[in-house]
Amino acid sequence: MCEETLACIVAGNVRLKAARVGVSQADLAQILGMSRSAVSLRYTGKVAWRVDELERVAWYLNFPVTDLLEKPKKARRIRVF
Repeated sequence: MCEETLACIVAGNVRLKAARVGVSQADLAQILGMSRSAVSLRYTGKVAWRVDELERVAWYLNFPVTDLLEKPKKARRIRVF
């Protein structure tokens, strides 16, 4: 399991942002010029994303690359009365 390292935070952010816009691991593999299994290793945090890969992913997903480096904020529950 991935710990709270920067590599794991980045991996989680890439997974989340790709899912939100409907981009698959295969899609990312194609734009990065690597195999889907190589992207899978990065998704799980077993292999760290390189800076040039993150730049390309951010461009493809249309997000600032800095969004991929930020620790996600905890979701707050809203009580409805």
